[in-house]
Amino acid sequence: MSEITGIVGGQGSSALTTTGKLDAYAIFELNFKALGGKEKVKKNDSFYFKGEVTVGSDVFNYEEWSEKPTQSRKKYSNYSKTVYQTGDDGETLWMVNNGKLQTLPDKDSPERLIREGYEDYDYTEKGNRYFRLTSAKVSRIDGDKCYEITIKNTKTDEVKKQYYDAKTFLLKREIKENDGTTSQTDYDDYKSVNGVKIAHKKTIKISDNENTETYRFSEVKRGLYISKTKFAIPETVSSNSSSTSTSSSSSSSSSSSSDSTVGVNIDTYA
Repeated sequence: MSEITGIVGGQGSSALTTTGKLDAYAIFELNFKALGGKEKVKKNDSFYFKGEVTVGSDVFNYEEWSEKPTQSRKKYSNYSKTVYQTGDDGETLWMVNNGKLQTLPDKDSPERLIREGYEDYDYTEKGNRYFRLTSAKVSRIDGDKCYEITIKNTKTDEVKKQYYDAKTFLLKREIKENDGTTSQTDYDDYKSVNGVKIAHKKTIKISDNENTETYRFSEVKRGLYISKTKFAIPETVSSNSSSTSTSSSSSSSSSSSSDSTVGVNIDTYA
């Protein structure tokens, strides 16, 4: 029974249904409790992350701003010089690499709809029309027991597997599969930020990239004001027509990505 029962917030809770099977929705509820409460977690409308990212032998300073719905800006720099940026203004994905801008408009794409659904935790709600839970089982990561939940959606071909620690009910790993590419993100070093636990370390591995990206955050904020201009396509780059291009790839290619962004084409960014 210890494999399927946890203590969260001083109260014992079960991840089993009345018939003895693993209940994915119960695991989601236990995760919300472990993080600090469902209401608090769902109110996470904006974030700021600052730290370092190691990619192979290279180390970059890193900053990230994000705000619902699906707006973001990620900046990689060396010695105060920005070397790489990616972003999403809510309608268009963009990337600046070596002074060149790539954009991918996807305002009404099914991929953006699904990204918004994950952002709002819609997959944790029974009967949601876009998300389907196809399996829930006991698994192991480095010998530790985890609950593995497989999530599919009705709009794209992406398959996502989430692994929750059986003792803490915190998300330990997430694997995305789409268009033959698999990305794995491991989460660690959870710390409380205004009453909500947030991972201060994440490690990303992608099947078609030999480098591993390790992010370590020294500063994390949530619920802060972020100007809309922070997410806008950089004017200094976009005004230079020789440095601007629009990706002809489909939105499907874009959203099949992981969070990995350093030195890759916009097709793998989302």
